[in-house]
Amino acid sequence: IRLSLVVSEMCIRDRNYITAIKDKLGIVLTNSGIEQFSPELNQNVLEEKGCSSGLETKKTKDPAKVNLIASIVKPGYRLQVKENEFIFLKNAEVQVYELEN
Repeated sequence: IRLSLVVSEMCIRDRNYITAIKDKLGIVLTNSGIEQFSPELNQNVLEEKGCSSGLETKKTKDPAKVNLIASIVKPGYRLQVKENEFIFLKNAEVQVYELEN
């Protein structure tokens, strides 16, 4: 029982340490001009910059929704170089609609 308590305390300490590192990395990225972003839902994935469709799709019976962004799987990261001009460092991963057969 005592060993499990020690392991539990270590897990909490490790989790807090990882959270603190994540927060500090976020601050460093923001201070460097790098921002996290997510594309808008229901936009055509083929026309949106900085996003890639994941392997899993969401089925739809509406042909108008095919290739539209259904959800954000993981956000992306971009660097602003000018007003309304970005360099995409990591594409956002999105789930798109696929026509149900």
